Amino acid sequence: MQHVKILQLDGNLMNLALSKLARYHVERGDTVSFHEPNPDLVYVGAIFDWTAKRFKGQGMLTKAKIIRGGPPFSDERLSPEIDALMPYYPLWGVDYSLGYTSRGCIRACDFCIVPRIEGGIRNDQPVSQFHDPSHKKVILLDNNFLASPRWKENCDYIKDQALQVCFCQGLDI
Repeated sequence: MQHVKILQLDGNLMNLALSKLARYHVERGDTVSFHEPNPDLVYVGAIFDWTAKRFKGQGMLTKAKIIRGGPPFSDERLSPEIDALMPYYPLWGVDYSLGYTSRGCIRACDFCIVPRIEGGIRNDQPVSQFHDPSHKKVILLDNNFLASPRWKENCDYIKDQALQVCFCQGLDI
């Protein structure tokens, strides 16, 4: 059994990758927390360059293996096995489910990192795969939900479950 510390450097929402890594370790029987005093493994996640640049490993124990992830640190992705997991919502104590139904984008805006790191639009997970039935709210991180190849299927699920939805990005009409 490992003691795993999760360190989310930025973002107002739960970090999706960190929450899936937390689920992976919990299912293996590891202890996972934000405040693990003597971790064997530390996951550090960031979304923004300026946050990652400020992180110098403050308060980190040298004996712990530290894995940094997110766009400022690496283009590396979660393994398909871990990426398919339901996020571990209990650690964050949230009342919403969070995920992507599609990745990539149909656009190629000069200012945007998405085409470089995600490519063109493609299916990801159906809402049902990351929706916790105890949640009535879902936050969709898709870059353009209505450009998703499965938008209708996902809309039907949202309607059938009477979910409140927050679309974080654009919606083509």
